[in-house]
Amino acid sequence: MRPVNVIVPYAPGGFTDMLARLSAKYLSDKFGRSFVVENRPGAGGSIGTTFVMNSSPDGYTLMFGSASQPGIAPLIQKITYDPNALVPISIFGKIPFLLAVGAAFPADDLAGFIKVAKAKGSPLTASMTGYGATSHLLITGFAARAGLQLTAVPYKGSAPAAAAILQGDVDMTWAGVSDLTPFLADHKVKVLAVSAAKRISSLPNVPSVSEALPGFSLETWNGYFGPPNIPKQIVELISSAVQKAAEAPEMRSRLLELGINPVATSPSEMAATMQSDKAFYRKAVEAAGLKPQ
Repeated sequence: MRPVNVIVPYAPGGFTDMLARLSAKYLSDKFGRSFVVENRPGAGGSIGTTFVMNSSPDGYTLMFGSASQPGIAPLIQKITYDPNALVPISIFGKIPFLLAVGAAFPADDLAGFIKVAKAKGSPLTASMTGYGATSHLLITGFAARAGLQLTAVPYKGSAPAAAAILQGDVDMTWAGVSDLTPFLADHKVKVLAVSAAKRISSLPNVPSVSEALPGFSLETWNGYFGPPNIPKQIVELISSAVQKAAEAPEMRSRLLELGINPVATSPSEMAATMQSDKAFYRKAVEAAGLKPQ
């Protein structure tokens, strides 16, 4: 029986690759047909995405990508595909960020943080994983929305970026739940807000950033895309299965362990998220002064 190729436009080992393999295993069991993950990294995800976009729309080639392909990459790099032609199938897992500061920072909530930041004579520093990364755009978008001056400091990876606040190298960070979890139990950091539109179940006492800045929120995500002209019935079939995967107790438990909100969406819901993300990222890229490379 012919397998379904699931193209991941990144190298093995990252969040996207891991989620692709978790969901592909479920889909293989669901349909009794192999869903084989194939990594095609390069050019910031453009190589794998272009491969899928040029593939036959027969349902045997799908992409498991991220918010970057439709939302970020077109704004900061020269891509070889039409982001508007990506066919949304289903988001699988949303990843909120936490605004964290060191234990000695002179504020215990977001309002206090903003007050301290505005009172300081020089910009606060914020760690990020690289120019144009989601963490970078979240920093610039947050600073613009809150009326702050923040200096983004790049680190080689999410773990070093999160650890930088412990060492006093930066004033704050927007980091994933899993990156900060090792420091939470010992109260080595203070978490002031979560970037999701609502509070998350794993940290119910941490307010959403939108509670202090109405209308401001962002969660990065991963999910399934199809090539142009893929039949609607195939899109609906895969989307329905992905949504059931996110509802499976074992899957929910595993995703929560990874700091991922275990949700999946319909194609129309994914399309709506893609559109709202584009608006957010466009403003954030402008605030960061980034130009296509």
